This record gives sequence, structure tokens and C-alpha cells, in this order.
Amino acid sequence: MITEEFYQTYGNFAKEHENVKLKIYDDGFGVPTIGAGFALINKVKEGWEAYNIDYLKTIGINLSNKQYEIICH
Repeated sequence: MITEEFYQTYGNFAKEHENVKLKIYDDGFGVPTIGAGFALINKVKEGWEAYNIDYLKTIGINLSNKQYEIICH
């Protein structure tokens, strides 16, 4: 089980070693990404799939419906 200590340790590591961006950016491969490398869509067998907007909210990524629609299309 992943503990709060793990999240804090990883978060601090990522902040020190990754280029943390608070806006959505292209990861260099055309994948919309936020923060320290969190891909908002994933490659699946049939193409690309976006995370569910409700899931994104549970992990602190609050997008407007318009922003989410842009990611999905």
C-alpha cells in the first residue's frame, strides 16, 4: 500500500528533479501533460483515451468542462 510518506517523498523528489509545470503542456511526443509528467491521455489499443474528469478531480486536477472537451478531441 502506498503511504502518505511515499507521496510526500516522491513529490519532493519530483519537484527537485522534474520541470514542474502548473499548466497543461505538450510532453514532446504530442501528449497533453500537467505537473511533473502526468499524462492527461493514454495510448490504448484503439487510439487515445482521456482520464475521466471525475477521476482527475479526485487527484487535484480541476479542469473546466471546456478544457476537458479540448483534451478529449
